[in-house]
Amino acid sequence: MNRKKLGIAFGIGILLCGLGCGIAFAQYSGFDYAGEKRIGDENLKTETVEKDIDSDGTIEIMYPGYRCDVSVVADENVPIDKINFDVTYNTEVISLYISKFYTTCTDDQFDEDGALIEEENEVEQKEINFGFGRYKNDSDIDTMFKVKDELLKDIKNKQIGDYYVTAFDSIVVRVNPANYDRVRV
Repeated sequence: MNRKKLGIAFGIGILLCGLGCGIAFAQYSGFDYAGEKRIGDENLKTETVEKDIDSDGTIEIMYPGYRCDVSVVADENVPIDKINFDVTYNTEVISLYISKFYTTCTDDQFDEDGALIEEENEVEQKEINFGFGRYKNDSDIDTMFKVKDELLKDIKNKQIGDYYVTAFDSIVVRVNPANYDRVRV
């Protein structure tokens, strides 16, 4: 008798789960795609930061992240020993600073599989690297709460989109035309 009650309860559970999934699918299949939704554009700020550069070596701009436009512009108003960054970023997400560090290139040789064939001495060519900003809060929960209001508003309107919080919007790197060919992104 106990097995019979358990079997009936199991059958009812399967029926209710199937019914619930069917209703949910019918409900959400009527949604429209709302496209990409940027969160945090109201907190965007543009700052210009000037840094010193050496007269030789390549200048490597470290890519600051997903969905950020980085462009390099030759500007005769920039002194030859300087580099300017026009950075548009979200002040609620990023603490802006631009770090400068050096790396020395090696002339190592590798085979097709990436194994080291021959190790060479360090080459005199150095790279000047620039990195951007620090996240104030790198928590996924914080991101979820920034997105939830827009998501709930869209659900009420029977649509859903691709939501992301803007960190860096754009970076324009301005250098003297004499240094333009040295810059790599």
